[in-house]
Amino acid sequence: MQTGRASRTAEHMAFFRALETSAPEAARRCEDRFARGFLGTPLALVATAARIPGVFSLVSRYVDRRWPGARTSGVARTRLLDEIVRESVAAGAQQLVILGAGFDSRAYRFSVLRGAAVFEVDHLAT
Repeated sequence: MQTGRASRTAEHMAFFRALETSAPEAARRCEDRFARGFLGTPLALVATAARIPGVFSLVSRYVDRRWPGARTSGVARTRLLDEIVRESVAAGAQQLVILGAGFDSRAYRFSVLRGAAVFEVDHLAT
């Protein structure tokens, strides 16, 4: 990690969420309408282009060949944690602490968290 620069891992995870959000709705495993806003210009353009029919699958295959397992595990982890957060709040949880939050946006994505205290803990630059 470079001093004064946000984590590249956090940006790549946001890219994976933005890319998944660009997938055809029936095929999405998670959705994060804020993820694209965390991206630098090159990745934001790719995530935006992935909305064009057929481009999502091309970009996904390229990413999966370049970083095997990174995108799919990031998407699966996001979906799992999203489900756990929703279930926990439904069961009465009133606080959420996200360690290594990166560019997380659950506090804004989930209306069920509006009354909860959400703490995101990460490196200062991120």
